[in-house]
Amino acid sequence: MTQIGQSPTRFTYSMGLSALLVALVTGCSTPDQTGGDSLGTDQGQAARSQEDASKTRKIQIFEQTLTNPSTDLDTATRQAAATELLALDDPQAYESLIQAVQSGRTVEINAVVAALAAETEPALELRTALLGSLDSAPETTWPAIGRLLARYDQINPGTLEQIKSIALDQAADTNQRRAAITTLGHFQSNTATAASALIEVLEQSETAAVTTAASDSLSSLTGLPVKKSTEAWLTWWKDNRSKPASQWLKDTIEAQGRRIALLETELQHSKESNELVVDRLVSVFRDLWPLLQVDQQLERIPALLEDDQPELRALSVERIGVLLRDGQGNEAIEHAVVQRLGDPDVTIRRQVAALLTELSNPSVIDTVTGRIDFENDPEVLVAALRFLQTRGDRNSIVKLLPLLNRSETQEAAAATIWSLLQNSDMTREEQLALAEVILADLSADASPSLTALWLLSRQEIPDQLATSLLTSTEKDKRTAVAMAMLQRGRGDMLLRYGNDPAIFPLALQAATRIESRRSLDPIDRILMLPPPQPELEQIWTDAIIKASEQLPVSEVVSLDERLEQESIIDKSIRIAILNRAIAMDELSMAMQISFLKRLVPLLLETKQPVTAVALLDGIPDEQLDEQLIDLRFRSALRARVFDTAASVNNKPEDWISFFETIRDTNPEDSEKLKDEIVTRFRPMLTAEMRTRLGVAIDPQMPEAGASVNASDDEDGRNR
Repeated sequence: MTQIGQSPTRFTYSMGLSALLVALVTGCSTPDQTGGDSLGTDQGQAARSQEDASKTRKIQIFEQTLTNPSTDLDTATRQAAATELLALDDPQAYESLIQAVQSGRTVEINAVVAALAAETEPALELRTALLGSLDSAPETTWPAIGRLLARYDQINPGTLEQIKSIALDQAADTNQRRAAITTLGHFQSNTATAASALIEVLEQSETAAVTTAASDSLSSLTGLPVKKSTEAWLTWWKDNRSKPASQWLKDTIEAQGRRIALLETELQHSKESNELVVDRLVSVFRDLWPLLQVDQQLERIPALLEDDQPELRALSVERIGVLLRDGQGNEAIEHAVVQRLGDPDVTIRRQVAALLTELSNPSVIDTVTGRIDFENDPEVLVAALRFLQTRGDRNSIVKLLPLLNRSETQEAAAATIWSLLQNSDMTREEQLALAEVILADLSADASPSLTALWLLSRQEIPDQLATSLLTSTEKDKRTAVAMAMLQRGRGDMLLRYGNDPAIFPLALQAATRIESRRSLDPIDRILMLPPPQPELEQIWTDAIIKASEQLPVSEVVSLDERLEQESIIDKSIRIAILNRAIAMDELSMAMQISFLKRLVPLLLETKQPVTAVALLDGIPDEQLDEQLIDLRFRSALRARVFDTAASVNNKPEDWISFFETIRDTNPEDSEKLKDEIVTRFRPMLTAEMRTRLGVAIDPQMPEAGASVNASDDEDGRNR
């Protein structure tokens, strides 16, 4: 059985462009055949309509790519689009190709001609358009059109005659005639007939432009050097016109062979000379470039990136890397260098790919994503994937899916796709697209990312399989599996294995996602998942507080009562929940009071009496019951707001009793309180009270219980 990492079909270059459509055209997949004849007529018609709509969308996208007016779009991209249009074999697709051929734009014509040339047999639907393009096609496209029309002549012999009639028509436009004459120079499969037509052109009284074109075309056709005069060609024709077809072919092959050998020799000398010059030039640039000011470097680099010499382009990329690492790059330079991901030299593409993590221009992301469809080098692809893993977005996932079926890019593609899918749950369309590229069987040594993607692509996840993966010996794999299970709605399995530190954070999320009958159920599930390690206590605390935010306000007291029963629950959790509840808008007075009766004791226990006093001050005096009065009294004493304490309780006995309760646990506060009691209630203190306070009897003061001096205030303090 096929394993992940083995591609069931051969991945071709043009298939990369097709990957763009997987998300947009959900109807592209073949209708389910399992139903046999049970598929009704309506369903069949719907499927056909969906297929038609899918094909129309494909044509629109490929046509837009082919005819894109941007000069940044490379030839390979346009050719891939033309190839896909040919593969559709559809009248609408052919119309798009015809319009491109007749556009007069070099890039579009070259793309279509190259796509046709790559076909085993060029589509006849384009033959007439190519013939018609001779009156508008740029001169640089004539040779390629000529080679293609020569192939058409082999399957439709009338092609050469049509071109000949244009070439001989003296009333026709000169440029059109030159185009036809140039194309005749590529009919080596019918050399005698093509040569005869070109000689007829020379025999006519022609302009210099037409005569030159005919002479050059004869040279191209026969492989012979260009004759200096029309008479020389006519003489040559007189000597050779009667040769049999077999001899024509033999002589042409020999002449072309000699011409190729001569050109190769000239080219080799040229290359050697050129390489020497380039080496010297690069050496000079390398020495002198650092001497330029940074702004001068930034100004010159874009032009060097477009230089014909790959050595200079490579040097420019190298210098950009230095500037970026020194923090001296800019958006324009980043935009310019990332365009070299389309460089024909793979070494330069690799250089640029290595710089991707240094780039900060947001527009770089779209450029990198766009190149994924057309790049074949694994090193460049892996670097692009690593970049998109942290900088890409969800929309790029479909483009990356085909890379899962290439062994060199599978790991990086899986890590990137998995990273992009973690922000939110996978959509149904994404799952279907993933299922098309993830194979049926999961390899035992699959990476954590690939394992997670495999789980996301499955229709069902049996408990036995989930158990096996959640108990893997690899910690990273257990975490990735848990994340995938959470997305697939299998939180029950995560709760079962939540005591695993690798799974615990995901189990907490599952606890709140599982459908509940009672509002307190999510928190009960979290409480059943105590932190397996001390460092996980904070996320457990945060999970409880976050879950409490979903509760109705009427359930907050019940929740606090539930948390109070758990010894593991820190008081700070309860305080945070009650604080949030009491701060809600439009809370009834009765609800505020019920919350304060639970919150204030916690604040006092955690030494936050000032906060307690502030909260209680917000309750009108008429709403204070016996419990709230006591809480306000104790809070004020602890906060040392003694006048507030006296306003609710002016009995020295109660003050002394509270002093005794905090004497051992809060010695500093108790000393301050003792001083206040002695000062405030001095005339009222009995010997027994002083003994309890631990202070000596003052002989200068009246006996305890004596009437208060008329100058004393009601609270007993001498003023």
